[in-house]
Amino acid sequence: MKKNVLINMVIVTMTLFGLFFTYFSCTPNTEENKSTSESLYPAYYYNREIFVSVNYIFNNEGLYQPVMIRQNPLTKELFVLDKGNTCIYVFSLEGQFVRKIGRPGQGPGDLLKPEYIAFDNEGNLYVYEAGNYRFSIFSKEGKFIYSFRNINSVSNVVFTITNKKEIAAFIRKRDHYLTIFSRNGDIVKDIGEIKHYNDNIPALNETYAELSSILEVNGKYVIFLRHLPMVKIIDKSGKLLQEKLLNKELEITSFHDPNTLKISVHRRIILDAIYRFNNYYVFIHEFYPNNPDAEKVNFQIYVLNEEFNTIRKIYLPIEEPLSRIKSYPRSTFSYQFEVITENDDILLILMPNTEIYRYYR
Repeated sequence: MKKNVLINMVIVTMTLFGLFFTYFSCTPNTEENKSTSESLYPAYYYNREIFVSVNYIFNNEGLYQPVMIRQNPLTKELFVLDKGNTCIYVFSLEGQFVRKIGRPGQGPGDLLKPEYIAFDNEGNLYVYEAGNYRFSIFSKEGKFIYSFRNINSVSNVVFTITNKKEIAAFIRKRDHYLTIFSRNGDIVKDIGEIKHYNDNIPALNETYAELSSILEVNGKYVIFLRHLPMVKIIDKSGKLLQEKLLNKELEITSFHDPNTLKISVHRRIILDAIYRFNNYYVFIHEFYPNNPDAEKVNFQIYVLNEEFNTIRKIYLPIEEPLSRIKSYPRSTFSYQFEVITENDDILLILMPNTEIYRYYR
């Protein structure tokens, strides 16, 4: 009897010791827990409402194939590039139609396959037309000012307007990230020579070089690469000041790897990036080929500070399969967005629906 009691006491003691050891060996200390918790950034799941409906008829017409939305920095109006109607529509912050800029054609003030828009610091509108291979400039009221042809005759041109009203554009065939045009169309210089990973496959180099966005921030060019994903900061002389791979900041594990020349079939790409309210907003989409059901997911926007560290994450709910985009005219600049308030209210065009949505907390 006493022997059994002694054995039980030994078992209990060993069990308690084991639990005690497990607790203190497996549980991180408080400081480590605190550090880990503080390093995480908040995530917000947004609500969605229609901002401009496909059923909204204005000027005896309505949205047909809108592909891009940007806010004029001076007037605060919203400019929507509609490829289907070959024009730019202007809306108020309440979503009311204000005016129309441009018309189909090849003459002065006409547009043919407009593809991208940007503004200078006076609110003037710059449009790149893939059909006419030219840049056209309009006043903020919509009056035609000037146009010039892009001698390289390419599509998928991304650009920004500098404080000096020069056009900094990504032109694939010039083998540089940035070609600087004067407002009159003269080429000032090329800067940021594109790195060649494999000269035997030129298309591969073009893929790695493709930009999703060009920004001018604090007198420097900030460019976001679409497929790597990477950000580069280049000064006005063309010197590379900083280069950072953003796979950790954007939670990207599958992408085109330039070091191994391996192309991931399932990958996440940067669709768009803008600079608003002293932060970078980076729009990510996950690409699933041959699996349209997998595309019915949330879009994600990562908000990065000026050091390119993620400070918050935004989920935008998508209620329809994005595979419907296949019937939509192809545009590299699909799903461009705008941030209109410091509370991160977001406007986004969902092309399959031909509507503009407002997303909010």
